Amino acid sequence: MTTKIIDTALSKKGRFATVQYSRPVKVKKGAPMITKVTRARQIRIGAQYDAMKVVQDAKGVTSTEEAHKLNTGLKGFEWVKYPTILKSIKTGAEYVRIETNSNSKFDTTYIMNGKVVTKQDIDPYILASERSKGDMPPVMNIKADYITAIN
Repeated sequence: MTTKIIDTALSKKGRFATVQYSRPVKVKKGAPMITKVTRARQIRIGAQYDAMKVVQDAKGVTSTEEAHKLNTGLKGFEWVKYPTILKSIKTGAEYVRIETNSNSKFDTTYIMNGKVVTKQDIDPYILASERSKGDMPPVMNIKADYITAIN
């Protein structure tokens, strides 16, 4: 399945798409298993991070070339197929790189004990690292094993 997902991601490079992914939620010891299912719409696959205006502004530059010169690489990752597929140096797991924007929409469902539940239902069980930390990042890496569909 992962090979099919990666091939599909590579075929969508630079285009808007919808990505659905499902992953286990990090929970406290003894808590029930919780799964987070997310449908990300209006995202772009294969983001060229240094070409993004928000990144250039943050680095204080005006061109992709200037931003790329300041790029120190991706800590813990190496490119398999730039700018779409990355691999974790530690685990060997492959990731698909996506770009979000102001039009991106994320629909999230939580499943606990086989039933759909609300975020308030799972709040007592989840670790602090699972809590939202503010705005959606401009670029995300999603583990290819977690992706269930790309349209």
